[in-house]
Amino acid sequence: FLDLNYPKFNAKKQSKWQALRFLTTQLNIDSHQVFNHGNQRGIYCGWTGTNAKEFLLRQRADFKKDKLQPVDEIATFWKVRWAKQRSAHLNRDRT
Repeated sequence: FLDLNYPKFNAKKQSKWQALRFLTTQLNIDSHQVFNHGNQRGIYCGWTGTNAKEFLLRQRADFKKDKLQPVDEIATFWKVRWAKQRSAHLNRDRT
């Protein structure tokens, strides 16, 4: 998204924090809700359709929801793929 719509932003090699802050401004999202919650967390993104990227970049007006999955399937995948290592990392940091 940044490469295509804001190439000057990416030319500066901004940090992930700066990129997310810039995106919240561009997408009119309250950055306070994203960054200031008191708990460490990750942000996970996934496509919901084969043309999601083009739709979000306004290159297509129609949106195919052909990869949309039920929440329980997404949660199960996330737990297996990410939650165990995330928990281990957080517990290691506490000691």
